[in-house]
Amino acid sequence: EGAGWRFEGAGTVCRGLPAPAMPGTVQHDNAATAIMAARLLAHGVARARLPGRQQILPGPVERVVDVAHNREAAAALAATLAARRRPGRTHAVIAMRADKDAAAVVDALEAHVDAWHAAPLPGLRGLPGHALAETLRRCCPGRPVSLHGDVATAWRAALAAAGGGDRVVALGSFLTAREVLAMEPGAARG
Repeated sequence: EGAGWRFEGAGTVCRGLPAPAMPGTVQHDNAATAIMAARLLAHGVARARLPGRQQILPGPVERVVDVAHNREAAAALAATLAARRRPGRTHAVIAMRADKDAAAVVDALEAHVDAWHAAPLPGLRGLPGHALAETLRRCCPGRPVSLHGDVATAWRAALAAAGGGDRVVALGSFLTAREVLAMEPGAARG
C-alpha cells in the first residue's frame, strides 16, 4: 500500500504500517510474524490465571489467597491489600517452608494485618508452627498471634474470627494456597 503495508490476521487489520528498514520481501513476513506474536502475547496476558496468586474470593468476608513466600511477593501482596481497603480487620493465615525468610515476609505485611494465624507446613522442609509464631510475635508486637495444628484449622479459625467487612488472607507457600483453595467451594485450584 504505497510506501507502507497492511497486516491482516487474527481478526486484526493494521493499515499504514511503515515498510521494514531491512531490504528484501521476506522482511514483511518477519514483521507480520512479530505483530502476530505481540497480539498472541497480549491475548495470553489478558487471560492468564494462576490459582493462588493474589486470588480474591469475594463475599461478606473477602478471602485472598497468595503464595507469597519472599519479601518481594509479600510487598506486592501488601500493595494489593492497601489498594483493596476493607472496613474491618484483616486476619492472615501463614505457613511457610523453613528455607524462606519468614521475618521478611511478615515485615512486608505487618502494617496490613490485624491478627495472625500461624500453622506448620507439613513435610521435612516445612517451618514448624511454633517457630513461625515466635517470628510473628517478634515482628508484630501487640498483634494477636494464634498457633494452629495445620493450615486447614488455621483457615477455619480465621474465618470464624472474621465478620462482615473483614478479610482473611492465606499466604506463605504454594502448599498453603493449595490447602486453602481445597476448602473453598468453586475456587480454581490449578
